[in-house]
Amino acid sequence: MKCTFCGEEIKAGETVCPFCGEKVEWPEGASADAASSETSAPPAPETPAGPVFACVKCGKVYPAGTKFCGECGGRVQEANAAESDAELEEKEIQLPGGVALELVKVEAGSFLMGRPEHEEQHRVTLTQDYWLGKYAVTQAQWEAVMGGNPSRFKNGGDYPVEYVDWNDARAFCQKLNKLKLAPSGFRFDLPTEAQWEYAARGGSRSQGFVYSGSMNLDEVAWYVDNSNGETNPVGKKEPNELGLFDMSGNVWEWCRDWYAKYDGDATDPAGAKSGGIRVCRGGSWNNVASFAAWRRDGHDPTYRNDILGFRVALVRVQ
Repeated sequence: MKCTFCGEEIKAGETVCPFCGEKVEWPEGASADAASSETSAPPAPETPAGPVFACVKCGKVYPAGTKFCGECGGRVQEANAAESDAELEEKEIQLPGGVALELVKVEAGSFLMGRPEHEEQHRVTLTQDYWLGKYAVTQAQWEAVMGGNPSRFKNGGDYPVEYVDWNDARAFCQKLNKLKLAPSGFRFDLPTEAQWEYAARGGSRSQGFVYSGSMNLDEVAWYVDNSNGETNPVGKKEPNELGLFDMSGNVWEWCRDWYAKYDGDATDPAGAKSGGIRVCRGGSWNNVASFAAWRRDGHDPTYRNDILGFRVALVRVQ
């Protein structure tokens, strides 16, 4: 059978297309029939000498050129690269003064971005794994890297830094790079809007929640009805499917992109080349709504407010 999304041939038993990562919907009985017809096929030849390409999740070996595992949907890459990624998956970045910056791995994949059942919804494919801050950048982390504290709510410690504009957030990422805190082959930056939404939806582990990690807003977000009129320490609500906290509520988060109308299906989109406002995502302690994982907002890059912070992404150097 051919994948209905990319048109490539899919082998019997595969539940995820190994070429585009799209979920495979087999006609009733078709997968089992195809599988039984292959039971008498001759054994596969031994893997030839040379680079071995394997799924980073389950370890199944694939031919060169395969992008996604047909069984679990994990990304396929050269085996030694997969081992390197596994080492990085649980790596904690030590900032000056011994302050920790925790990162969560987000595996590459494909998803429908934008408001459900709306004309803006479109297919986005992210071809590279990346790592995202487990929490929004905290005041302790900002002080360790930049010095001072621009926040209105100067509670310090694990409270999110706010009252930072887009340029401030980008400067924080650039300072991390100047301090050579990124592993070899990676750099810190703000996440693209697509990277942010994919992670907020739970990435490859998404369960289809409206909010990031739940259908119940109180479980995962600080908002106007429970925030007591201010920001709250990060990580006190429930995480989403990837282990990311506060992707809904507490503070809006700057993204790298210019705010613009979506431009249809895309691979690794980085947004418009120019614009007047930058994207913000997630909602804040002072909002009643705005918390759905697909909800967008935007502000001038010089805009500062106590509802607005950010989290960092660790991405491959292109």
